[in-house]
Amino acid sequence: LPPSEDDVRASRRNLKFAGIEALITGLCDESRLLQRKREWFVGVVCIIYYFGSLPAISYGGQYVIPFLDEYGVSLSVLFIVTCEMVAVCWFYGIDRFSNDIKSMLGFYPGLYWRVCWMLCPIFIMIIFVMTVWQASLEPMQLPGYTFPKWSVGFGWFLRMLSVSSVPLFAIYMLSFAKGTFTEVSASITRHVGSSKSRSNLLKGVWSAVGGAADCRVHPISDSWSGLSAQANQTFHPSGVLLGCATYLPPLRGR
Repeated sequence: LPPSEDDVRASRRNLKFAGIEALITGLCDESRLLQRKREWFVGVVCIIYYFGSLPAISYGGQYVIPFLDEYGVSLSVLFIVTCEMVAVCWFYGIDRFSNDIKSMLGFYPGLYWRVCWMLCPIFIMIIFVMTVWQASLEPMQLPGYTFPKWSVGFGWFLRMLSVSSVPLFAIYMLSFAKGTFTEVSASITRHVGSSKSRSNLLKGVWSAVGGAADCRVHPISDSWSGLSAQANQTFHPSGVLLGCATYLPPLRGR
């Protein structure tokens, strides 16, 4: 059956909630002040979202939404996805990623998925390059309206603003690393083997940048519907770092 209007509205609300919650959680994990003032911070974020969305529902919204869809989504998402795929599939490695999946689900992913993960970054990079190649430097046109010339520069500014966090954060972390550029580049793209060495690495990095470095391991357990699981949860005050994860072994029935 086709979705009703209520279903479409509910799905839109759920998408907005997930996006806002991801932003709030990431920033609160990075700042103790925001953790203590979380309610006020959530209120400020919602107010900013509210006033920022007013142009989209005004009389000019029919021009604002296509403009943001053209300049604020396609290239930015492709760039971020390319960085994620290269980091996970090539730097971290398919074997380690498969071992992590086995620790959570109880079985290794099949050969089909492993081959897809290995080749996926190549295809995504090709799509990204082709999208950049086909990007027009002419003002965007809609039926009965042509955007001004300055809109092209503003649109590319929006694109660069959304993807700049990746290289800027990499430069920020590189500025605290010791050694030559070659040594630093090799160290930040090399997987840290054991959980103990990962913990020591994270402590050293966040001590250097002024973050709290207390890593604690808490045993947790849960049970539902006749199933039980035991896990060790590694807690880091700065939870956005890669490697700060909860590893769940296979679920077993009682």
